[in-house]
Amino acid sequence: MSVPRYLLGRHLTAVTLTPQTVAADGTLSNGTPVTLTAVVDSLQDELNANTEEISAVNSTRENNVVLDDGASLQLAVIRVNNGTDPAPLRTAFGLTDVFKVAYTEGTGSSAKVITGYYTRSSVSGGFQGKGKQIGTFAFIPVDAGSNTYTVANPT
Repeated sequence: MSVPRYLLGRHLTAVTLTPQTVAADGTLSNGTPVTLTAVVDSLQDELNANTEEISAVNSTRENNVVLDDGASLQLAVIRVNNGTDPAPLRTAFGLTDVFKVAYTEGTGSSAKVITGYYTRSSVSGGFQGKGKQIGTFAFIPVDAGSNTYTVANPT
């Protein structure tokens, strides 16, 4: 069976950016979510294993040991001037240090909801004479406990 070209895309069906409030004890609570699904230009996530090479002095082979795991994310949106905030990522950047980003990829029974907690790293944007105007937000890992990065079936 041949898959139609239009079905070979990203299948990104939901993207939400939620600012987090950090309590004195480190507990995170949700602020007002910003839905970005309709304006996402690209979303790139990366899982990282940080390692250290630990081997005996008489060993001739490397032995990399995983010390911790992390996840980073880069989100680019089309800056739309439709009466709403044309630069929602730049606005969000000034709200807080920690964000929850959740997105759904796939459809039906194969869909997965990916949720990650991140701290802000950088935001960029600009203007060009022709074409779409893009704003980009880079996120880096933050330790939110066991739920720092999860992949689950939608409920």
